[in-house]
Amino acid sequence: MAAPCSCSHCRHGCTMGSGMLVREDFAPMAELLGVSEPQLRKQFLEKIELFGKEHFRPKILTKEGKPYGQCIFFSGDGKCKVHPAKPLQCRVAMGCKPYGEGLMLWFQENYLVDWKDKKGIKEFEGYVRAGGKVLEKV
Repeated sequence: MAAPCSCSHCRHGCTMGSGMLVREDFAPMAELLGVSEPQLRKQFLEKIELFGKEHFRPKILTKEGKPYGQCIFFSGDGKCKVHPAKPLQCRVAMGCKPYGEGLMLWFQENYLVDWKDKKGIKEFEGYVRAGGKVLEKV
């Protein structure tokens, strides 16, 4: 993986949402914050469903009832409070790079979609029919 970027373009994503955690993200993040994994989930994370599968992401601090907002770990000085243990999706998100979109599609197709789950595949197919992008196979 490329070195993490902290340009204003990449940090903008942190002001509009947060990345999904994968199984390997929970223990390091809990350890960094000095909490148990159940406490991490209760205090800092929220559950969402995407492509028929339950995922956890850092809570979003919304304003005025908007569906988007700043990641709970994004500090006032524009830095990630959990940078050494941030979620894999955040580590691969590089919106300023020409390959950034491909990295996000790779994450989506390898971590968010359960290719053994018919409901999830059907939801993913709906996403594609609605104009969602997929990785081009080479």
